[in-house]
Amino acid sequence: TRALVHKGSWPVPKIFDDIASAGKVAEEEMFRTFNMGIGMVLVLDKKDTDKAVNHFNKFKIKSWIIGEVLKGKTGVQISEGKQK
Repeated sequence: TRALVHKGSWPVPKIFDDIASAGKVAEEEMFRTFNMGIGMVLVLDKKDTDKAVNHFNKFKIKSWIIGEVLKGKTGVQISEGKQK
């Protein structure tokens, strides 16, 4: 299985743009080296994701659905947006 993370599905803090620009760091390396603002990650069954986000939001804990787990090649892949 692989994790597919969708760019743009969470707000990336400006500091990461500053680091990339100042260090001339490629985007792929930024994702590999830094968390790009992603804190804790929960892997849930798709049917439970909206319920989990709503639960966290009740406690003012910001949360987003940032990707999905798919069959196929092992590892983490960054996509340009949400897969349909």
